Amino acid sequence: MEQQQITKNEIIHVALKDLYPSNNNVRGFMDESNIVDLMNSIAQVGLLTPLIVQELDDVEGGFVVVAGHRRLEALTRLHSDDWLVPVLVRNDFDDCAVTQVMYEVRNTLDRPVTGQAVPSYGPQRAGQYFKKLECFCFQQQTLGPHETRLMPVVFVIDPQLPEDLGTITLSYTFFEVAGTQKRPG
Repeated sequence: MEQQQITKNEIIHVALKDLYPSNNNVRGFMDESNIVDLMNSIAQVGLLTPLIVQELDDVEGGFVVVAGHRRLEALTRLHSDDWLVPVLVRNDFDDCAVTQVMYEVRNTLDRPVTGQAVPSYGPQRAGQYFKKLECFCFQQQTLGPHETRLMPVVFVIDPQLPEDLGTITLSYTFFEVAGTQKRPG
């Protein structure tokens, strides 16, 4: 592979064979039905969100996946090693750690609910230092009746975070999306 100069935060296309899962991927288990659903979606409409990667120092032309491990798994099952994957190259993680946390979301109703999660930061000014790379809040989510699901947020904290902001609290409110509730017959 010809070496190319990549600037930070640039979307490029990389062969599947040059993408490596991160050893820091907190998601140890991938639900098979979710991977199959993702494969079907990718097969029908393509990959809508690029993987977030970082260049590998020890593998020429290689990239480690920072966010998008489920998409990588689905793509690996669907395509050959030479298939080109859109990726967002982020080389600005030197002074900050990529972190993943899981939120438990529960539908307490007797019917399916489609909603959108909206984040809140405490203290409020901390939000400008909190950079989400992957989040369930980026798209609407549908939960079946009484379904409970763990949903990931992958983020970095900007190293410019002032010292007086020692603790950041991230919470989400899940709002039902208008027009998605089925009306009685």
